[in-house]
Amino acid sequence: MQNDRLYALTIGVGQYGSMEISDLPTYKNDLDLIKNALMLGLKVPEDHIRSVNGKKDDGYVTTTDLAYAIGDFENMLGPEDT
Repeated sequence: MQNDRLYALTIGVGQYGSMEISDLPTYKNDLDLIKNALMLGLKVPEDHIRSVNGKKDDGYVTTTDLAYAIGDFENMLGPEDT
């Protein structure tokens, strides 16, 4: 049984730009694992899960990318949703 009141927004960061942090090549795999855990464990419907991983699907997520994703995601939610 799916939980139609749960939603999830996942963020996949794999490139850190000019920061002195190594890039994370597994970010896409990590997003898939989290999505599967949400669907199997919490019964979140697949169409209630959104992922952000950069405009070019490259793992470089800007604050603008995140702001747009949050705005779009917020439009999906009702007052009783989690």
